[in-house]
Amino acid sequence: MNLIITYKNALFDAGSQRQAVATSKNHMIPTQPVTEDLLSGYLLDCKTRGMQSHTCETYTSNLKYFLKYLSEHHHESNPTKITEDILKAFLVHIRDEKRYSKSTINGYFACIFGFHEFLLYRKIITHNPVAPFRKRYMSLLKYRKGDTKEGCSRQFISIEDMARLIKAAEKKRHIVMPYRDACINIMLAKTGIRRTEAINLDITDVDLEKKQLTIKPHPKRQNCLAFFDDEVKHYLELYLPHRHPDKPALFQTRFGYRLDRTHFLQAITFPAKSIGLHNPNGKLNQKFTPHNHRHWYTSVLRGATPPVDAVHIKWLRGDVLSEAWNIYDHIDPGKIRKEYDRAMPRLF
Repeated sequence: MNLIITYKNALFDAGSQRQAVATSKNHMIPTQPVTEDLLSGYLLDCKTRGMQSHTCETYTSNLKYFLKYLSEHHHESNPTKITEDILKAFLVHIRDEKRYSKSTINGYFACIFGFHEFLLYRKIITHNPVAPFRKRYMSLLKYRKGDTKEGCSRQFISIEDMARLIKAAEKKRHIVMPYRDACINIMLAKTGIRRTEAINLDITDVDLEKKQLTIKPHPKRQNCLAFFDDEVKHYLELYLPHRHPDKPALFQTRFGYRLDRTHFLQAITFPAKSIGLHNPNGKLNQKFTPHNHRHWYTSVLRGATPPVDAVHIKWLRGDVLSEAWNIYDHIDPGKIRKEYDRAMPRLF
């Protein structure tokens, strides 16, 4: 009797196993192709939502690294099966092992969060596990041990150091197109435009007679006009004869192509490093990048005597004037031009 029961149980277990295997096969997701499809779909989603191309590239790179980490450390290649423990382990990995900065860590988790929001929108998952994780742990992120508040703020250089930086960039003329790097640095310092905005400038966007730039539309910019002074005009006149006249980009490679983000960054960091203003491995206040020019520009306008009006500084920077009453305040560019000329210091 016991033998019969045992036999029946064995048949039942075998049948259950076969049914479970069949069920799992019917619902199994071929992880690699699906992962690639999801990545492509998420990238298209980011572009459709109007994200900048470099943001899309960064998100794609960060997400690929995260998926590689999942596969190598957790033997999990399905991005829809993320748990809180996996997120904790990844945070420890990039914070303590890779020693990434706070901003880089936030960037990684913003990307992972956005990816899961995309999966949620597509009804591939039923909830976003990253949302409560970010709420609990991202707010607790600290700067790395040994950092100080001073080390976490951007470097502000003097007018004399800015002049040294321009001259250091000018000395690089035997390596790259003559005066190009000096022109980039003095233009960023005296217009406050962003790196992407400068890269996208065409020769037709420059009006030497009126000493102004027409900035192409950017999600973060409201005013598309930027003023410059005689010193910027001087370096433009030195640089322009050396660019390829048949190519549209203002800032070009020696072959006439538009400068990419990396080479544009090097046009600033290389001369800054040569005079001791940039330490690529240092803290934030030991680095000098394109955004430092924007900080310098804002600071000299605010530090003028008397200071430039705050709303006018926002207009010059291209910031969105968010206050409701500003909609009805018709700003006179001619008046701001006079304020700019009064406040912008001469370097030489």
